[in-house]
Amino acid sequence: MEVSAKAPEKLHQIVFDEYQKKVPKGAKVIDLGAGEGAFAQKAILRGDLVVGVDRENWKIKAPFLSVNLDEVGFAESIVRDFGRFDVAIAIEIIEHLENPFAFIRECARLLKKDGLLFLTTPNVEAINSRVMFLIKGRLAYFDEYSTIRSAHITPVFSWKLDMALEEASFEKISDKYVLHEFTLGKHNIKGWLSGVLAAMLYPFVKGNKRGSNRVLIAKLK
Repeated sequence: MEVSAKAPEKLHQIVFDEYQKKVPKGAKVIDLGAGEGAFAQKAILRGDLVVGVDRENWKIKAPFLSVNLDEVGFAESIVRDFGRFDVAIAIEIIEHLENPFAFIRECARLLKKDGLLFLTTPNVEAINSRVMFLIKGRLAYFDEYSTIRSAHITPVFSWKLDMALEEASFEKISDKYVLHEFTLGKHNIKGWLSGVLAAMLYPFVKGNKRGSNRVLIAKLK
């Protein structure tokens, strides 16, 4: 059955390529915010045991749980029924949740010791996001139309996510910023001026200013 990804297909492929390198076949995996099962389907085809978690829309033949990922303690019942996992996948889900810190703690509870967490989120520190905030008072990916529940409601800054991972006893083993960078606007004068401003500011801006998405892999200590 053909299934579609909620996140950009290219981003799914980037995560899966890293997953292929770091996860032995036959792994026990939980896919959080799994959508229709696009990532899970790839993992199953290579021989992994996958449990999908989301509210609805699951379309593949694999175990699925309807779970509110905003609920503190959601990991307890999952572990009781399925045990702990080798890998947790969280592609473009943490920015949809009210409490990133609580979510990361639940991810830790789902994993075995040395288990891996694959997590992505929009890079709100990218140069285009900073220019958008300067002009509109809103971050990229969190404009008027993106923040309607249950869409993007919580911007996750790099320092905030790093703090959450450290407090939950995770150690980062890979940290990348990927996909498109900001380019000069071509469709209207406002976009063009925003592009010029971004190009002027770029040499002077510090931090994680490149890439539209952060792709992070962490190991549970």
